[in-house]
Amino acid sequence: KVAEVNPSRGFVRYKVKRGDFLEKIAGKFHTSISIIREDNKIRNANLLAVGQTLTIRPGRKYFKSSEQ
Repeated sequence: KVAEVNPSRGFVRYKVKRGDFLEKIAGKFHTSISIIREDNKIRNANLLAVGQTLTIRPGRKYFKSSEQ
């Protein structure tokens, strides 16, 4: 079941919620907007849909803060 939650080592899946935007999501996972856009083939950042699932490659700080 872990494989279903995380697509591969170092990546997490995130379901877009109402009020989310790429800058907010990138900050939460300590990564950049451009990496999220590249990994998810997002051309227009303004077209995120509630319920859309994104594959996120979190930064190192994300893993450190989630361990505490």
